[in-house]
Amino acid sequence: MRVKKKLTNAYDIIKAQAIKILNLETENKSLKKENDKLSRELREAELEIKELSKDKSELSPLNSEKKETALDKLVTNYEKSKLEINKPIPKDKTLEEILKYNPNTLKEDTKDLKAYIKKETPTRRLDMQK
Repeated sequence: MRVKKKLTNAYDIIKAQAIKILNLETENKSLKKENDKLSRELREAELEIKELSKDKSELSPLNSEKKETALDKLVTNYEKSKLEINKPIPKDKTLEEILKYNPNTLKEDTKDLKAYIKKETPTRRLDMQK
């Protein structure tokens, strides 16, 4: 009888633990489902935030003045210089007079021009001699 009672008691303990394990597994599954659902909602919210920030950045230039970036400045300066280069040069003016219209760049331009002439002239002379 003692053995039977001990076996019954051990059986009851094992059965109770199995029920606890089963309940924990069921709870774990439901928590995993809830976690997946919350993760999905979080991803959707992050995507929505990204889309809203894109929309905001697209609306910003419309609502405020357009800020000129360094690239825009370079493009503008390039186009201005291109227009100045394409202007017809009056034939009666000398190189000095042409460059004087912008006295700030006169020294730089003449240095560049002289360096260019020094660089190109010997090559041309050598080519012509050959």
